[in-house]
Amino acid sequence: MRHFAAGIGALAVVVATLACWEAPTAAPGPTPVVSLILVEGESLQVASVTFASPADSTFPPEPVPVPTELVSLRIEDDSGNAWPLTFTGVPGKFSAAMSPRRGQRYRLSGTVMERTIAAETRVPAVFTLLEPAGDTVTAADIVPCQHFEIPGEVCVRLVVAFDGPGFLYCQVQDQTPPLFPYCAFDGTTAELRIDRADRIRDVVFLASNGGAYGWLALPDSPGNVAGAFGGFSAILTFRRKLYVP
Repeated sequence: MRHFAAGIGALAVVVATLACWEAPTAAPGPTPVVSLILVEGESLQVASVTFASPADSTFPPEPVPVPTELVSLRIEDDSGNAWPLTFTGVPGKFSAAMSPRRGQRYRLSGTVMERTIAAETRVPAVFTLLEPAGDTVTAADIVPCQHFEIPGEVCVRLVVAFDGPGFLYCQVQDQTPPLFPYCAFDGTTAELRIDRADRIRDVVFLASNGGAYGWLALPDSPGNVAGAFGGFSAILTFRRKLYVP
């Protein structure tokens, strides 16, 4: 699951390179991009801290990490606990040894490149799958697709208990072709789109309280991190087995 969160964080860095002017009249300069997603059940939370590129620059093939000595960040909760983000040994990657709790509010604070950084997120308190109720999603759970039809794919209706507002993401392991992990979600029900396969697979459900803009630093919505582009969000996860031959 950490790989999934890291992939989303990397996408935030790439998209954020499209805009990094601090003001219309400001001279171009390096802007930090901070991406951190707290994942329930993980004991190590991993953040990415890189540079964005000016809008008129050549698009870089890889994000440029911010030097370690210019990063001083920590995660705090309402009880006074604090977890510093420490260098992992991989340029631009920092981690905190903590596991978020459901319903708890967390703050990200400190400095990057001498800029004051501040962000806040809340871990959803409730996230469970009411339907299908079994431990395995089977062909008996297939329903007509409500949004659009894709040849070779079928749909499963999900009924979710979630204390949003937020977004629901679904990722089928060993999906062919791989699908973007998003389920059409209206706050109560969702539609999981899958291909048939005569093997047992895992499907991962992820609930985010931050929505898309908590994960992606878009030019017109640079995220929820004051002092930088990026996002500070939290997700809950659980898995089910999938067997739809």
